[in-house]
Amino acid sequence: LSLSNYKEVFGTSHLWRVVLNTFWVGFGTVGVSIIFGVPLGWLLNRTDLPLRSLFITMLAVTVIMPGLVKAMGWIMLLSPQVGIINKLLMGLFRLSEAPFDINSIWGIAFIQGLMLTPSMFFLISGPMRSLDPSLEEASEVVGANRWKTLLWITSPVLWPAILGGVIYIFMTGIAIFEVAGILGGLSDNRVLATELFLAVQPFEGSLEIKYGVAGVYGLLIMLPSLIGLFFYFQSIKQAHRYAVITGKGYRPKTFALGRVRLPAMLFVFLYLALAVFLPFLVLLWASLLPSL
Repeated sequence: LSLSNYKEVFGTSHLWRVVLNTFWVGFGTVGVSIIFGVPLGWLLNRTDLPLRSLFITMLAVTVIMPGLVKAMGWIMLLSPQVGIINKLLMGLFRLSEAPFDINSIWGIAFIQGLMLTPSMFFLISGPMRSLDPSLEEASEVVGANRWKTLLWITSPVLWPAILGGVIYIFMTGIAIFEVAGILGGLSDNRVLATELFLAVQPFEGSLEIKYGVAGVYGLLIMLPSLIGLFFYFQSIKQAHRYAVITGKGYRPKTFALGRVRLPAMLFVFLYLALAVFLPFLVLLWASLLPSL
């Protein structure tokens, strides 16, 4: 037994940059999944949004589209060299440089967040549907409007489910390889997952396979996950704070969207367009061209 593998990993000059990149990817992935997943969970489980069953089915279907395919599609949309959206904006506004660069840490986080949004959605859908409406009704009785009720009543009760989703998505986000690998993770935007890959599949330097070094990177990936699980277990220890005694016949209250129904539907379409339609259509278009 030896600590030489740890010495080699911690002796590299770029390790802390790799660790920082990994954390930014994890936090960015969580941020994107929350921005889309939590509103989608509320809209599709607690409101009178039309076509809810269809939208839920489409969210489930988005999971089958591989991350590699989504990454390739977004490269063709937002790459500084060949990105269709970048080229369009540069032509319209006479820009000398591309306004967006998907080959970055934030590009990796954006695509992974879109990939994992359905996970956040389904993790909070169960608690969202089973939420006792008597708490929200009591809030309205004392004069709170819909948004105050959502902020001060609904969100705190859902906090354990959201925290569980955040930890799961962070753990998954820092371990995903294919998106980081194709978006520059093997050159400029390295993360722990790509370092682990390069340790056992080297294509530069000595080309020596280093399983022990890969083991160290694997442990570094697991460490923040274990820390996150500790805080999650601390949260669910106090599950009694989120329990409500109620009768057998209660039904979750459905909120009427009213004038915001159209913006709500556009929000759902926006996510589906970003997660599936745009990358799929651009790949379909490219597959029919003799050259790009």
